[in-house]
Amino acid sequence: MTRLDDYLEPLHQGVWEVAVAKDSVTELLDDGWTKSALNLPTPGTIASYRKGQYHVHETAAEWRVHLDRYDPKSHPVLHLVDDAPLVFMISGTFLAVITDMKSALRGETSSRVRAQTAAWQVLVLAGFCMMLIGVLIGVDPLSSFEEIVIFAVRMSLLGLALVVIGRGLHFQPLRVVSGGRVLLGLCILIVGLISFSLELEWVASSFVLLLALWALASAIVSLKRTIHGRLAVPEGFYKRLGIGVTSLIFAHFILVAPDAVEELLVYVVSAIALLFGFSLVLEGLILRRRMEARM
Repeated sequence: MTRLDDYLEPLHQGVWEVAVAKDSVTELLDDGWTKSALNLPTPGTIASYRKGQYHVHETAAEWRVHLDRYDPKSHPVLHLVDDAPLVFMISGTFLAVITDMKSALRGETSSRVRAQTAAWQVLVLAGFCMMLIGVLIGVDPLSSFEEIVIFAVRMSLLGLALVVIGRGLHFQPLRVVSGGRVLLGLCILIVGLISFSLELEWVASSFVLLLALWALASAIVSLKRTIHGRLAVPEGFYKRLGIGVTSLIFAHFILVAPDAVEELLVYVVSAIALLFGFSLVLEGLILRRRMEARM
């Protein structure tokens, strides 16, 4: 019996990523591995799982594992700053959507479609809806930015409050296991409810400031790591250097021209929605053609 963990020792010896063939692993990922709900979109990835600092991307044929510097459960802020810099999140999402679109243009269905049974009509309809959303967002970027941000902030606060409260309770039978967590969750819930009365511009400005701090912190951490040489950046010296420099430039522009950056971010979201929608439409049409060929 072999586990995925048996192949991970090279990650502690300076190797950035280990690719393990699925047929080499005979045990399921049940020894501390949990499915990760939020991940950077990655071409070919079916699902992602975490175990402490280990982060694995499941593809059709392999388990691709890398070692994050920080466990997001224990150090969520440091994980965002070091393991998931803002510019990397934006560029990675854009790259993944473009890769899926190219696959669709070549007549290939993506892993997300192969992993589920989906009616081609649903894919086409969802694609057109995404494209429509992309157009509507791009028509009025500044207003769209404020509306998107306030919605995301409100929903995130309410969702976080429910999660924190839930972790402070035991439901069978119902009892409080952590009064501190319940109190913290209630405080977050109150803040979330108060956010419904705040002006859009104020919330959007605060959000932009947080983005600037995120980018600046990532720049400092990335550039500091490159100073220590290649051994400190197993993921790639020039890649980390580029992230650091780009993050620094991005943070500077956020602070000196926030309106322009807001507009740019909305156009990026609009472009991603359009490309993603176009990719779904193509995949739906490909799925329809294949279904007809089998009849």
